[in-house]
Amino acid sequence: MIQVSRDFKETYKIVSQYFEDFFPNDDGQLFIFNKEHTRLESVVSWGDISDEDQIIFYPNECWSIRLGKPYLIKGSDDKLPCTHIPESSKHGSLCVPMMSQGEIIGLLFIKFKDWTLKLNPEEEDHLLSLKQSLAVTIVEHLTLALINLHLQESLRFQSIQDRLTGLYNRRFLDESLKREAANIKRYKYSVGIIMIDVDFFKKFNDTFGHDCDDAGIRKTAANKYQRGRYCLPLRR
Repeated sequence: MIQVSRDFKETYKIVSQYFEDFFPNDDGQLFIFNKEHTRLESVVSWGDISDEDQIIFYPNECWSIRLGKPYLIKGSDDKLPCTHIPESSKHGSLCVPMMSQGEIIGLLFIKFKDWTLKLNPEEEDHLLSLKQSLAVTIVEHLTLALINLHLQESLRFQSIQDRLTGLYNRRFLDESLKREAANIKRYKYSVGIIMIDVDFFKKFNDTFGHDCDDAGIRKTAANKYQRGRYCLPLRR
């Protein structure tokens, strides 16, 4: 299902549902790096995630990210806990980094509940080993799906946005007009289109250069975008 998801929102909804099935006796969160790749933000959570469970943390707060491999802590371990894990995690936890070509894009965090207290050490080790193996397999498939989705989204934006100004282009205009035309028939409303010719634009470009040219287009679009739905730069 995640391989054929249309967008990140749909993917995270699927992930949330199935994580509860895969780890029904545990709590957990899925973290993804922000666009600046400076911190991780929670995008999915399941179980009894409380206010003290962090929804944002920095890479150096997690041992698995710093080591580049899963980091398992049992309830009886003396291993150093990750600083992003709440102190209430008395029964152990598992952090699994999401890696693609040596780059970490996110993290799967699982907080174990008190079911471990009912097991002897051998049974606990065996079950935790199975949970870690399952988590690693899931992360591998999920990472691939998110990378493909990001690539599709990136290609999509490149096809409908002007590379220099970041504004929508002619292709987006054509797609939008088709969608609006269908909505007009369905919802019985009207739509207006305004075309603006910027005076002396070529002279401005020749005098101040392409950087100022692009800034001028962005500024013009920003002023007009406040009252309309779209503003598209079409060069001549």
